[in-house]
Amino acid sequence: MNLAHDRIRLHAYVDGELTPDEVADFERLLAGDPDAMAEVAALRAQNNALHARYDGLLSAPPDRFVARRRRSLIGDASSRGAIGLALAATVVLAAGAGWMVRGRVDQRAAAIVSASTSASTSASAGREAEGRLQSFVQVAATSHAVFVPEVRHPVEVAASDETHLVTWLSKRLDARLVVPHLGDAGWDLLGGRLLPAEAGPIAQFMYQDAHGRRLTLAVSKSVAVEASAKAPTAFRIAEEHGDTVFYWIDADYAYALTGKLTRAEMTALATNVHRQLDR
Repeated sequence: MNLAHDRIRLHAYVDGELTPDEVADFERLLAGDPDAMAEVAALRAQNNALHARYDGLLSAPPDRFVARRRRSLIGDASSRGAIGLALAATVVLAAGAGWMVRGRVDQRAAAIVSASTSASTSASAGREAEGRLQSFVQVAATSHAVFVPEVRHPVEVAASDETHLVTWLSKRLDARLVVPHLGDAGWDLLGGRLLPAEAGPIAQFMYQDAHGRRLTLAVSKSVAVEASAKAPTAFRIAEEHGDTVFYWIDADYAYALTGKLTRAEMTALATNVHRQLDR
C-alpha cells in the first residue's frame, strides 16, 4: 500500500466510513503493509483518547459545563488558572500582612507551582501510557482480523517448531516468553508470528479448536514497561471488528486475547492463560 496515495481511504477506514466490501478490500492491503497497520492502530488510539477526554463535556448541559469550568479554575491546582489565582492571592497577602516575610511567600508560591507541575506531568504520563495500551489493543485486534482468515499462511512459524518460535520471539521482544497451552480447553496451538507496533514488537500466538474457530494471544513487553504497571491484574474488554478482546497488564507484560467468542468463553480462556503465565 502507498500511504501517500491511500491517506484518504486510510482515514475513512479508521472512521468507519467505508462499505463492507471496501473494508474487506482495504484489510487485504493492510495485511501486506506493517507501517499502515501501525498507523491505523495509532489513529484509533488517538480517537479513543479524544473520546475519553471530551465526550463527557460535549454531552453535558451548558450550565453544567460552565459550573465545571468555574470549579476547575478555582479549585483545580493542576490548571493554569488555579496557579495564577493562587500566586495572586499570595502576593496580596504578602503586601497586606506585615508578619509574612518574603521568604515564606516565595516558598509557598514555589510549592504551588511544583505541586501543579507534578500533577500535570503525572496526568500526562498516565494519558500517554493509556494511549500506548490502547494502541497495542488495536494492533492485536487488527492483526487478528487480518491473519485469522488465512488458510495457508496464518502463522510465520508453526507449532511443530515451537522451540524455535519461542526462542525467536523472545529474542525479538527481549523477553522470556512462555506459550500458554490450551489443549485442555479444546484449543490447539497453530504457531505464531511477529507484529510491528509503534511502542515495540509484539508476539502473536494463534490457536484453533475442533470447529475451526481461531483465537490469538498478543504479547508485548515494551507496552507494559512504558505503562509502569504495578497494579493488580484486571481484565478489560473491547469490541473490535466483531471480535471480543480481553486485555490486561501483568508484571512486565501486556496481553490481548482476541476471538469471536462469548464473553463467558473469553473469560474462562483468559483466566486459563493468566494462570499458566503467572505460574
